[in-house]
Order: sequence, then structure tokens, then C-alpha cells
Amino acid sequence: MSWESVLGHDRVRQQFATAIANDRLASTFLFLGLSGIGKRTFALKLAQTLLCPRAADFHPCGTCPSCRQVLAGEHPDLEYLCRIPDRNQIIMEQLIGEKGERDGFCHAIAQKPFYGGRKVAILDDADDLRHEGANALLKTLEEPPPNSIIILIGTAEQRQLPTIRSRCQIVRFAPLSWEEVQQILLLKDLVSPPDMAERLARSSGGSVQNALHLFGEEVLDFRTQWLEHLAAGKASDETLIKSLQSFVERAGKDATPKRRRLIEVAAWTAEYFRHALAVLAHGRPSVEMQQSPDQELVRLAVSGATHWQGTLESMAVALDRCLLIESQVMANTHTVTLIESWLLELNQAAHARASHYPSLAAISPLAYR
Repeated sequence: MSWESVLGHDRVRQQFATAIANDRLASTFLFLGLSGIGKRTFALKLAQTLLCPRAADFHPCGTCPSCRQVLAGEHPDLEYLCRIPDRNQIIMEQLIGEKGERDGFCHAIAQKPFYGGRKVAILDDADDLRHEGANALLKTLEEPPPNSIIILIGTAEQRQLPTIRSRCQIVRFAPLSWEEVQQILLLKDLVSPPDMAERLARSSGGSVQNALHLFGEEVLDFRTQWLEHLAAGKASDETLIKSLQSFVERAGKDATPKRRRLIEVAAWTAEYFRHALAVLAHGRPSVEMQQSPDQELVRLAVSGATHWQGTLESMAVALDRCLLIESQVMANTHTVTLIESWLLELNQAAHARASHYPSLAAISPLAYR
């Protein structure tokens, strides 16, 4: 398959094509951008291109044994590592192998290429590297093996340790257009019918993953009801609190999908307050908001700003409070208590009674969604 199968990110593709044509390709990259916009897909297509012996004009042939092995996930010169699904971080054994054994991602990168050309190593979920794991990877990043390309994939620069960031060339990926999200949903038969795919795409913020998390009338309808209550200043309404608790519980029996669902609601809320804050500050929607595909969100943000009883500063505090939710959820804060305290503080902010603490945006990846 050619690069035309990778929707979006034409600018990034041209950067790599130019670097390869000029023989100036770096050895270590950090791909950053919203989850679900195709960074992994791009990295795998880049790996296929770099490993294809018949590649021409930055296009892999798609038919040689190397291309077929990459597509099958069996190429001996392509290493791929991601977080184990039931873990919240990349564990040391994945990087350096079991104690006493020469194994793991770092060891695999150091081996000579099987076919004598390049080795490509992709580390997904770089956001979930902790200090110990990052230190294990650091030596490899400081002295990459000859003829190797290492790609780390994350969401935000602030989620990467400084020692990792400083040793990588950062490549930023923009969100997809809503039309591209809709096209992917339909081409891959992820959603039907087309009008549902369009509705999801317009509310996705440019992320296929976000669109799929919204899939289902229950989620979309709850999102609308949730934003309507925020716009009406009813964040601490007891019925709303119970509704959110029920919505989170319906995500499944395991804790992980419940945590993810609460984080998603916090992301919707943060986006709502970003829009409302812009309206409150300038007295009208910005040009960007007027052109937004998610006009439902814009409409409710305008309504919420109009009826806001607090101050501009207290709305900023409400936004900051939303940005803190993810770190609290990942720290295993009791969900029921967290929901109650969060909504109470949003209500206090709506009436200008919120405490004035420093901005929390810098410590939460939700600030970049």
C-alpha cells in the first residue's frame, strides 16, 4: 500500500521524504499529537518505506518480502513495543528482559540488521514510561546503534521526561480534519451509517479514537445532556452527579474502562470551558469557533458564557480543575468522592466562590487535547 492510504499528515510526510532524499535522516524521533490521529499508522508506514529495498520516491513497493513482512508484523528488522493492556506503564522487563537474560526492546535494537540494511524500532505509549524505564532506554537513545531508526510515540511533550525529550527530534502531528475522520470510520467499516459517522467525526476533535469512544447513542446523548447542564449552571445538581456516576459505572466491570470514561468526560468539560472562556473574554465566538465542525459544543459554550454568574478568573479556575482530573483518576482516587468534589468545585467557580490556586494546565495532558 502506498502513502495515499495514510490520511492526513502530508506536511510530516514531506519532511521525512526531504530528509531521506538529502541523506539527513535523524536516528531518534519523538512523535507527538492527540491520541487516535494516526501516529502509529504513520510510524509503521515509515518503517515499511525505510525497510523496502525497492522503495522509490518515498513509496514502498508493497509487494516485496520485506513489505509483506512489515504488514504482517513479522519483519526481523522491525521492533515494536507498547504498554501491556492491563498495566498503566511500560514495565522494565519489556525494555531489558527478565533478570539475567539478554532480551527486551533495548537488546533487540542493538542487534545487527537481519537483512544487512536498517533496523527500525517503534516504542508506542511513550507517555507511560516511568523514570526507571526511561533510564533503561536512555543509553540506547544516547548512542543509537549504527543504521537504526528509533521512534517514540506519545501525546504531549510535557508527558515525556526531559532526558528523553532532549535526545529526540520532536515531530508534531496535527489533528485530522473531521472529513478525514469520517472517511476512516467508513473505509474501515468502523461505523455505519454515514450520518452517524459524520456526527461522530464532527464531535471527535480530529481523533478517530475519540470518535469511537463516542460511538453509540448512549454516549453521544449523555455528552449532549452533560454539556447542556454545564451551560445551564447545574454542575452540582444531585441528579447530574448520579447520572455521571451511573454513566461511568456502565463502562464495564473493570476499573480501566471506568477510569477512561471519566477522563473522557473531563476532556469534554475542559473543551467546553475553553470555548466558553474565549467567549467570555472577547464577548463573542472566535473565528476558529465559528468554523468548528462541532457547532453543538460552540452553541452550548456561548450559552454557558452568557449565563455564567462567576468571573473570568473563576471560569479559568473551573478549566484548571478539569485538567487535574486525569492525574487524580490515574492516582486511583475514589471515583464517587472525586466526582462529587469536582462538580462541587465547578459549581463554586460558577458563582465566583472558587479558591484561587495556580494553573494546573502544565501538569495535565488534557491541556493538549
